[in-house]
Amino acid sequence: MHRYERHGRAASPVLLAALVCGLSGCSLASGYANSAPATPTPRPATPASAPLTSATGTWVFKSSDTIETLRLRQGHNGTISGSGDSTRSNAQGQVGHFSIGVHSGRLRNGTLSLALYVTRTDTGSGLTVVEYLQCAARARVLHCRMSLPLYKVSNAPQDFYRHPR
Repeated sequence: MHRYERHGRAASPVLLAALVCGLSGCSLASGYANSAPATPTPRPATPASAPLTSATGTWVFKSSDTIETLRLRQGHNGTISGSGDSTRSNAQGQVGHFSIGVHSGRLRNGTLSLALYVTRTDTGSGLTVVEYLQCAARARVLHCRMSLPLYKVSNAPQDFYRHPR
């Protein structure tokens, strides 16, 4: 075994520790009493896959024929209230406008459950349907399954994205 090879292997754990500490922001012990404390490293932005802690905010679903906006507020005990609006167009190019009211909602263990009242506002019909959303709630996206019992729709996927402030 060569002398350089032996010293290289002995020094590598020390260099590795210094490199790891340098990258992670930890401070090595120093013998100086006047040394400044290590500055904290900034926290990275919340990843999209992190669980949702608060549903409060504006959430938007967009597809080729629908734009749906929900403005949600979360209470202290996980209950959800709010409102929203929707614009839908059909194959003939007719556009329908709807208002949305959150009838009931709850955020619990990373799952958001909503019962929405959806009312058409551009015609005088006043027809209101109940729409149910079950969502896997993440920090920036709600991966939802929508059910609309009146029209026999169930488990239709809808992803709502948090609207920037």
